[in-house]
Amino acid sequence: MQTNDELASMPLLRALTKLGSSAQGLTSTQARSRLERYGPNEIAEQHRNPLLVLLGYFGRRSRG
Repeated sequence: MQTNDELASMPLLRALTKLGSSAQGLTSTQARSRLERYGPNEIAEQHRNPLLVLLGYFGRRSRG
């Protein structure tokens, strides 16, 4: 598989071919297969404690 940088720099049609897709997107069968193989296309949201964020800001400011 290509890295994101390599895919971003190649022509669109070549990238689609490398990814096994097309300008029309994936078929339902392809999408279902990839979902089963790779899982959902999502990024886990990271929750940060607002108080710790605030304290971290003041901690960085006092060092510099």
